[in-house]
Amino acid sequence: MKNHNNNNLQIAAREYIIYFLVFILLIVLRRPEAIFHPEFWAEDGVFWYQQAYKIGFSSIFMPENGYLQSISRLVALISQPFPLSFAPAIFAISALTVQVAPIAILLSKRFEDIIKNKYARIIICLIYVVVPNSFEPNINLTNAQWHLSLVLFLLIVSDSYKHSIIEYTTIIVSALSGPFSILMSPIIIFEAYNKYKLMSINKYIIALACTFIQSYFLIVSMVKTRSTENLGASIKSFATIFVNNIFIGGTFGRLGKPFILSIDNHVYVFFVFLFVLIVVAFILGSKVYKEFLFFSAAIIGTALVSPMVSLTQPQWPLMETMGAGDRYYVIPIIAMNIGFLVLAFNKNLIIKIIGIFMLLIFFLSAPFNFLYNDSPYKNIGFYREAMLFYKSNPGTTMKFNEAPSGWNFYLIKK
Repeated sequence: MKNHNNNNLQIAAREYIIYFLVFILLIVLRRPEAIFHPEFWAEDGVFWYQQAYKIGFSSIFMPENGYLQSISRLVALISQPFPLSFAPAIFAISALTVQVAPIAILLSKRFEDIIKNKYARIIICLIYVVVPNSFEPNINLTNAQWHLSLVLFLLIVSDSYKHSIIEYTTIIVSALSGPFSILMSPIIIFEAYNKYKLMSINKYIIALACTFIQSYFLIVSMVKTRSTENLGASIKSFATIFVNNIFIGGTFGRLGKPFILSIDNHVYVFFVFLFVLIVVAFILGSKVYKEFLFFSAAIIGTALVSPMVSLTQPQWPLMETMGAGDRYYVIPIIAMNIGFLVLAFNKNLIIKIIGIFMLLIFFLSAPFNFLYNDSPYKNIGFYREAMLFYKSNPGTTMKFNEAPSGWNFYLIKK
């Protein structure tokens, strides 16, 4: 009997490793140059690396866009002992590690009791990996906070009966990377209340403490760092953003762009259809799915109230375009497609057919949206510039270009 159990554990471990490696491979294949020819992206050089290089450890306490971004700061500090030419690779590997972390948690034993169907968890991981309209957060340290928000959510809603320094550290870094712990605070409180008699609630206390820290920085610095440009809000713009970027962008991806042009006069119909499907999925879904949908709604709601799409133009009209600020839509898109999975597993035949149909659209469109061929990541020759900097004399000031076009930063050789 003991040998039989050991064999089952070995098989389960082997399956876990195989699935995990396949998902890592898929993530890398969507934009292989991110790993094989890494470059700094936007804030990577301008804020994280430059400030770590100039200021050192104290840079970790500097908020950006109204909140602490600890993961980006930490990786920038870790990269300092290495030559500058190594930094983009360190950033990329760190971003990839963060991106695969939700998969590691979902496939682990701690989620077996929450989502009992193993294949449902695999489908959710596949949705996460091939999600369209999502180039910004893919293997990108600046946007790694979005993946860490999923890590935080999964750790909060899953049961943990053993104290773990690794888990606590992960919660702290995740909660102090972006404003997501603030949006998640009702879920943290709800989970703590339901579990305080059954298990230690240390992780919830730690998460809430980090939430208070982020809230402080948000209150103190938000006005100074967020865009003050007019939103350009309207009811039609609201519906169009949801339809174009979440419903069509999250199912058809780039295949839906021609379709968007033809539905302008019927956008409310598609919005209502999406709304009804999500409400039904919310009613039928598990407690954890309801919590995830709440978190997703908080993300898109906050993004609409205080977006960072433009510093010079009204923002909602820009957000109507598929792909504009796609980081805001990735988690709502994942939540929507998991909702379709909830419908597909329902016993009611009509609901099941609708769920399967929507998932088929998503997965049949996935191959056409797999590669980020139209993303603005380009080889800008950073390695050559870094080598020149390495050979330069102390006191030399050099300018470094990075993607996307127009972003650059300066370093003074120490």
